[in-house]
Amino acid sequence: MTSQPSVALPVASAHPPVLVAPSRVVSSCETPRYPPASMRLREEGVVTLKFLISENGQVLSGSVEKSSGYKRLDDAALAALSLCKFKPATVDGRPRQDWSALNYRWKMDE
Repeated sequence: MTSQPSVALPVASAHPPVLVAPSRVVSSCETPRYPPASMRLREEGVVTLKFLISENGQVLSGSVEKSSGYKRLDDAALAALSLCKFKPATVDGRPRQDWSALNYRWKMDE
């Protein structure tokens, strides 16, 4: 008689994991300062930023996904993003790193 080793098979979860996307803590983000040269030149536009948020809600890295058309505006938005705090993404209530995106509109007050 031979014995066979027991093999643990993965057990399917009764429900799919609950995924929650990261979200910005609004009170932690200051509005980026309009670059003085951009104000003089009346530069406006929308920049889309893509960034990685840690399990602690810190921005680990970021980049410009779509430019406003003006490097000064893109750089100012990216610099301000690093000062923001986020609620991290979660899977079944446990925090995890995840990517997020944010649009920032640069518009001159008339």
